[in-house]
Parts: sequence; structure tokens; C-alpha cells
Amino acid sequence: ANLAGVLEQAWGAAPPTGQGKNLSQMLEGARSGEIKALVVVGANPAGSLPGGAEVEAALKNLKLLAVSDIFPNHTTRLAHVVFAASTAAEKDGTFTNTERRIQRVRAAVPPAGVSRPDWYILTELANRTAKKLGKLSTFTYNGPADVMSEIARVVPFYAGVSYGKIDTAGLQWPIPTADHPGTPYLFADGFGDRKARLAPVRYQPAESAPRLPLVASSARDIAFSTGVMADHSRRLTQMKGTAHVEINEADAKALGIAAGDQVRVTSAHGSIELVASISRKTRSGHLSIFAHYADGPERRLTEFIGQTTGMPELRAIPVRIEKVRVSTNGKV
Repeated sequence: ANLAGVLEQAWGAAPPTGQGKNLSQMLEGARSGEIKALVVVGANPAGSLPGGAEVEAALKNLKLLAVSDIFPNHTTRLAHVVFAASTAAEKDGTFTNTERRIQRVRAAVPPAGVSRPDWYILTELANRTAKKLGKLSTFTYNGPADVMSEIARVVPFYAGVSYGKIDTAGLQWPIPTADHPGTPYLFADGFGDRKARLAPVRYQPAESAPRLPLVASSARDIAFSTGVMADHSRRLTQMKGTAHVEINEADAKALGIAAGDQVRVTSAHGSIELVASISRKTRSGHLSIFAHYADGPERRLTEFIGQTTGMPELRAIPVRIEKVRVSTNGKV
């Protein structure tokens, strides 16, 4: 209740208290017409989610689809409005890494063309929308430092953060006061009543049919993500090679598959052809299919909504694999 009051004072409006929608619920809302407008920032749902035709139809049903990104992609092609965003090298701000370290970053080069940093795009969108509705906008930021100042006012863990404090060295949150040195590791004073409540859950393996004896999972390489940015780099494109599937060496031997063979992976929802890569890293009975190719081959093996999770089932897809063509060079 206290936080809601702080946010209301900062924003000039009461924050919503109802439950929001997850990704699948937003797209279902777009499909049904419940959601009329959607702003997509730095994501490519039309190109990275399973059920491509279903997702595309939902996005096309929107009255307004606005996309903010640094490169064209499957989703920008469907957009009514595209905001050209600046890259990380073209904007000021902060990055917070996985050890909670807030680090100051500065633009190395000016924004290219008509591109603008994220804070500017969202501020302009809010101000112009407020003006259109005849309302007063509280988006009065002049730069990312103003945004950080607001975060410090409303988020207790960031209360002591300022650009001046992190100017030359990053600090780890929580930073509750201006003179606080940061928190190298959490719970130094013990967990107290903050201990997690654990409950046993019986593992439910994916159901497999006799014709689909293997389990495929979507794999990622941090250097390539889903390929939207990496595909614009000639060097990275050369490094990631051909779309491939990793198969355990014992499974490959039993199925007569060699490295570099063209294989077909088939699920209940579709099939894809890839190059076989033999690996000890992948367990017997499992296949790893990498997601960092622009056409997202692994997403064609499953439907958009999983029956048990309400999200795309990309971690345990029953499949079979068969050789289509023999390799000529044994390489991926």
C-alpha cells in the first residue's frame, strides 16, 4: 500500500492493481479483439515464437502495432509504426548485470539516421498520447539520468543510486542510502523469515509415442540469440554456420547418422530438415536444436500454447529423426 502511494505521487495517477497478461494472453487478446494496440520493444514475436501463422494473424488483427527496434525483422514488417531505436553504442544510460552491478555507460557514437534512444521514444510516445487525450503528462524526463532519479525515489533498493555515485565504478544493489557502498552479496545477515518455502513436485516426463521416441529441446548460443542482430554481421554469420541439430553419438550410431548428414526431424506438428552434428554434450534420447537462425526452424515443431504451461513448449518436444542425405564433407 505504501509503495502504491509513492508511485501515485511520482506518476500523478494510481498504479494498476489487477493482474496483467503474460505473452500468450496478450496475443490471445489481440486475436480476439480484446487488445486493440500493442507496443513491442526489442522483440520479434512474429519471427521467434512457435505457431508463426497464428501469431502473425493475432498481430495483424491489432488496430495499432508499434515496434521499436534497431533492425528490421518479421514483426516490423507487420507494424503500422516503426520506431528506429539506437544501439547500445549510441546511447547513454546504465546496464545492470547478473551480479546486480549497476554500471554507467556512455554513447560512443551519435545515433545513426533518425534513430533515437529508448527513453526518448517512450517519453515522446507518452507525451503525444497524453496530448491527444487532453491529459497532463508526467513524462518530463530530459535524459536517462532523470529516469534513474525517479527509480531512486520509488524503489527502496535503488534509493542511494545516482549517476554521480556510479560515475567511475559500478555498484551492486541494494543501495538503500546515498552513503551506502553497495551490497557485494545478499543475505549476509542470514535469511531470517525470508527462507524459501519448498514443496516437492513429481516430475512429469513428456509423453512420447512409439513413432516419436526422442525429445527435442530448443538450445541457444548467447552470441547469436535468435539471429535478428547476428544475421547482420558477416563474421558472426560465418561463425554460426548451417542450421543444425545436435544428436548424442550413441543415438547417431544406432540410427546410422554421421556428422554432416542432412536429417529430417519430425514432431506431431511439423518437420524440419537440418544438418546433423554429433555431440557428447547432448544426452542419449535427446536432440538439441539451436534457435539462432532467422527462420527459427525449431519453432515449427510445436504449437504456440503448451497444454500444461500456457507458454510455448520448446523444452520437451516428442520427435523422431531420420537421415535424408549423406554428408559430402562431414562438416556443419
